[in-house]
This record gives sequence, structure tokens and C-alpha cells, in this order.
Amino acid sequence: MSRIYECVLIFDVQLPDDAREAILKEITNIIVDSGGSVVEAVPYGVRPLAFPLKGRTRGDYRIVRFTTGGETLQRLDRLLRLKEDVLRYLVTKYYPPKPR
Repeated sequence: MSRIYECVLIFDVQLPDDAREAILKEITNIIVDSGGSVVEAVPYGVRPLAFPLKGRTRGDYRIVRFTTGGETLQRLDRLLRLKEDVLRYLVTKYYPPKPR
């Protein structure tokens, strides 16, 4: 059963744009290879961090929403944990906002 998930990534701001895009492409490939699909990939911009991470005070935030089964999350977790250029990441179930 596919669910919608949201992955928030914080990249090192000193990382070149092509390296960021390569990591996002790896994430997309893992999702698509497992039968899922990327719903949305949004650059959220460079923002100050609440506390320093790996000596950095600012991070480039990216949000990726995707559908997939639960087994893919383990592969994503392993990939992102090994990437030193990803300062932090969080994958959660996505609940669309309710209309008012």
C-alpha cells in the first residue's frame, strides 16, 4: 500500500548546486525504482539554523513529497545517513492540510 511521505532535507550551503541536484536525483531514483513516484520537490531556500550543525549556521532546505511503500524508507534512510553534505533530514507521513 502506497502512502504519501514528506522528506525535509537540509543541505550544506557551501555545496555546489549540481551536487545537491545529484543527491535529489539519487533520492528520486530510489523512489521510482521501488514503484513509487515523486509528487513534488520544492526548494524552500537558505535559512538560518536554530543551532549550529557540523559548524554551519545556515542551511539550504528542500522538501520532497512522494508516494511509496514502507520498505523504501529504509533505503532512503541509509542513503541520507551516509551523505555528509546532508546536514539533517526527516521523513514523515504527509497529511494534506484540511480546507477551512
